[in-house]
Amino acid sequence: MGVAVNRAPGYGDWRVDTPLGVPIRRITVVGDAVPVPPEHVESAGDRYFRLLPESRAYQGTHDFSFFWIEPKRVRHIAGFGQIFWVEPEDWLAPAPDWQAGEAGIVEHMNTDHADAVLSIATLLWGETPSGPTEAELLAVDPEGFHVRTDKGVLYGSFEERASTTEEIRAAFVQLTSTSRRASSAR
Repeated sequence: MGVAVNRAPGYGDWRVDTPLGVPIRRITVVGDAVPVPPEHVESAGDRYFRLLPESRAYQGTHDFSFFWIEPKRVRHIAGFGQIFWVEPEDWLAPAPDWQAGEAGIVEHMNTDHADAVLSIATLLWGETPSGPTEAELLAVDPEGFHVRTDKGVLYGSFEERASTTEEIRAAFVQLTSTSRRASSAR
């Protein structure tokens, strides 16, 4: 996934790329960047450094702190002539019931289902002779997951939003099944 950040105050600009670098859509989040509340700093840091371990050295520098964006509006650009504002009721969703247990889900998948994580990562990478040979699940959200491979970090989407632990499990079972069928067809 490629991320580009617009430096204007209150804007976060994300461009989502395919593994080959072809942009598929752009989303601009307009909101207020605010310090992460003290009770969430540890979990925010754990997740941030799982996704960007090379950034850990910055934690010791002066004035290092975590911020998050409290979104106010979202602008979606899906291509030529496909530009529109997305209303909050269409993108704001309650936190999933499993959010506090995300680290346990990630650890379980990496420890007990490493072969499935690699199979899913290979499916995400696409049919190429030089696909990933190593994969590690990094993070899960209701819409999908991040996985680090020896080829880079990939984001995979679930078919449906996963708000419960059972829905997360079902999503990974479905992805594993799909990836293994695709692998056996090659």
